[in-house]
Amino acid sequence: MSEDTIMEGNTQLQSTSSYGNGEFRVYPRRWFMLLVICLANVGNAMVYVDIFCIYRRCYGGILRYLFFPNTWGLRIGVLFSVYTTLIGSVIRVLSGLSFIQTKYKYCVVMIGQTLGAIAQPFLLESPTKLAALWFPGDQRAIANTLSTMSNPCGILLANALSPVIVTNASKLSLMLELYTIMPAIAVVLATFGFCESIPPKPPSSSAAEIGEPFFDGLKLVFKSRSYIVLFICMGIGIGIFSALSTVIEQVLCIRGYNNGFSGLCGALMIGCGFIGALLSGAYVDRTKKFIETAKVLMCCAAFTLIAFSIVTRFRDLPVLTVICIGLFGSFAFGLLPIGLELAVECTYPVAEATSSGLLWMSGQIFGIICIVSSQAVAMPLSTAEIPYSDCGNRTDSVNDGPLDMTWSMLFMSSVAVIASCLLVVFFHTPYKRLNAEKKFREEYS
Repeated sequence: MSEDTIMEGNTQLQSTSSYGNGEFRVYPRRWFMLLVICLANVGNAMVYVDIFCIYRRCYGGILRYLFFPNTWGLRIGVLFSVYTTLIGSVIRVLSGLSFIQTKYKYCVVMIGQTLGAIAQPFLLESPTKLAALWFPGDQRAIANTLSTMSNPCGILLANALSPVIVTNASKLSLMLELYTIMPAIAVVLATFGFCESIPPKPPSSSAAEIGEPFFDGLKLVFKSRSYIVLFICMGIGIGIFSALSTVIEQVLCIRGYNNGFSGLCGALMIGCGFIGALLSGAYVDRTKKFIETAKVLMCCAAFTLIAFSIVTRFRDLPVLTVICIGLFGSFAFGLLPIGLELAVECTYPVAEATSSGLLWMSGQIFGIICIVSSQAVAMPLSTAEIPYSDCGNRTDSVNDGPLDMTWSMLFMSSVAVIASCLLVVFFHTPYKRLNAEKKFREEYS
């Protein structure tokens, strides 16, 4: 084996001695690029969910996640996504103009929504790739955390602002116009500031390596038992979070909580999740204890979900309800960026967008399963409980009455416990990327 070749497990890594002589470098503009991706994710999320915040009682469902192989490079992927999001936003604004007939307005809006959905996968995959290519090893997790959490922050803003802006049907056009501002800013910043996919000199030895081709990478990831376990467990975690965000109003209104309290709980779940993700990201950047942290967070998320399921069996416990949902959000979202980093570590040198993109797809698949299953196992609310509910005119079933979500919450709690046990017992992997970087430093030090 030549001196320019390093073996890590079954992976052969090509390197050059010039990197060993201290030519790794980080560039300040990486933080600007991180800002661009964060703004793009916020803008896309606001475009993606705002109409559903207004119409969710009339038009159920959500455009599902589409996976695109990352073969164009980071810059092209980001530019494609920000321009597609902006075009979709502008098309939605056109629906409010007088020359569009009323019967076509909703179709025009949904065309814009579809473009936003097409752009979303590129933005969801970009955090791990940006962190891997531009950030050193002690900053990757926090960079991944910030960019990953920007999407739920956009969802939080849309859920909070949309009902405030749209007080009546005539204000819908105003909301569509306002939500075009963020995508427009992202387009300007990305066009003039996102000039390269990779830095002139890499920040680490792993960033200097060329990842596996897409289809070869697909074969490799599903040959890894550790990745399959992570694929299932992270998918369940993301799916449960998505499902709970969708049904939380149904869960709470039958116990007498109004829509304002349900909105507060949804906002706390995301807000506390952002804090939890920042703390966990900073911790694993410092300690590199990805596996231990992921297992602890997964178990804590399952425990707090069980506590939330029990508390929501009773009325007039708003403080405990808020505490449980806040803790669940902090643990569940704190797990997300760590899971994405672990996906890269256990599949290296597979392209980061492949391993992380598949996790997002898994989350959407399990989200569909959890939402459908939660509605299937829900029971009609008993006649004795109906006077205490605050579900208004909600009709959740063919019986034209609110549904008791007790069994739904127990179902999601049980699935969360199973996922926690799978992760704790069966997930074991070497840190392939970190070990390769360590071996590189030792050989060329």
